[in-house]
Amino acid sequence: AQGWSVFATPRTPIGVEALIRYDSLEPNKDFSDQKKTQFIGGIAYWFPTSKHGIAAALMVDYDNVRYENFPVGNPNGKPEEKRYALHTLFNF
Repeated sequence: AQGWSVFATPRTPIGVEALIRYDSLEPNKDFSDQKKTQFIGGIAYWFPTSKHGIAAALMVDYDNVRYENFPVGNPNGKPEEKRYALHTLFNF
């Protein structure tokens, strides 16, 4: 197998943060031309807090996975997956 990933989480001073991730994977580069790619993109807001060590955030994201040249019975049964999610974080 071989692959690569790129990941970034730029954050602004006003508490807005982006999530950007891209993966490109080849499960067996010597014996097949199968490829799996994944993109994740999201935006988060970190609520202001007055005490150190306490944090709260809300994030919405989109996840897209594509399978190229996999047999019809691939592990997920479909050539593409799309997911939307809402995440929360409470740290105290």
